This record gives sequence, C-alpha cells and structure tokens, in this order.
Amino acid sequence: MQQSVLSSTNSNNIALQAYQYAESKLDFLTLRGYKNLTAQAKSKIQGTEYQDEVQISQATTLPDGIQRKTVTTNVYLNSEKSPRASIKKFFYSIDPTSIDIGNPAYLGATDGGSFSGVAKTAGFIVAAGSNKPRSLNVYVNGTLLGYVVPRGYGTGDIQVCVPVPKNASWSISGKCSWAYWMPLKS
Repeated sequence: MQQSVLSSTNSNNIALQAYQYAESKLDFLTLRGYKNLTAQAKSKIQGTEYQDEVQISQATTLPDGIQRKTVTTNVYLNSEKSPRASIKKFFYSIDPTSIDIGNPAYLGATDGGSFSGVAKTAGFIVAAGSNKPRSLNVYVNGTLLGYVVPRGYGTGDIQVCVPVPKNASWSISGKCSWAYWMPLKS
C-alpha cells in the first residue's frame, strides 16, 4: 500500500511540474504576441528531464474580422510518446496589450457650471478640481463615476480618472480646474 501511495504521489508531482512548464511556455508565447507565434517540435527543456512542443492551428477569421489561432503546448517526460501536460490557449490578431493611450485633448474647465460631450472613441477622462463649496463630478451615461468631495484645505486639486466607452455621453460639473480626454488607440 505504501508503495502505491508513493507511486501516486510521484506521478502527481510529475504531472504538476509538466503543467508548470506548459504554462510557462504559454506565458512566453503571450509576451511574444500573435505576430511572432511559431510552432516548435519536441525540444528538451534545458536542465530538466522534460521536453516541450508547440502546435499552432491555422488562423480562423471571426465574424468581427479578428483572426484567431489555437496554440497548444505539450510537455513530455523524457522521451514518452504521450504528453504529461497539454494546455490550449487562443491567440488573437488584435493583441490587447498593444492598446495604447493616444494624444490627450483638453476638454475644458468650470467653476460651478458643467460641460459635456459624446465619446467618439473609447478612452478616459482625467479631471482635477474641487474646493469649498463645490465638488467635482464626472458622469458617464448618467452614472456618477468620478467624484471629489468639496474641501477648503490641502495642497491643490485632486484628480479623477474615469473610463468612457465609445459613443457614451459624458459630463463634468462642479469645480473643475482642468479636464483632458485620453483616447485609446490600437
């Protein structure tokens, strides 16, 4: 019985280690991005008794025009024929890590009034302000998402950063010393 328990524990440790190697390989491929995906035949993982391989499917085009590939990492112990671990992950031609902030655009300022607009792209409103007796309020589609309480002390304006989806209406009211639109671009 003890031999059976030891054998089971050893097998579980091998499988766990294999999954860690497979996840690590996927993490590495994720950092390289969709455009740099390359298949890899079975190769020894340096300093271990394991081998890994990378399989990449043909690209399929989704309804929105984005392309997707399925990447499979397999990890083998020594020269075994069947993998001890196999993990699949989708990679997309639009990499979310490549989304960047565009050039800021000045929106305006107000001392108790308000100003508003509609977002032509997705982005962020960054605004600063608030002093006694006015607060700073930033609304998106009628919902208060940014707020700074009125205050008559401190070292200066307090900033808020509010996400705004494309085509959303936004408004800023209260004491706003300055506000900028930070568009997202890909």
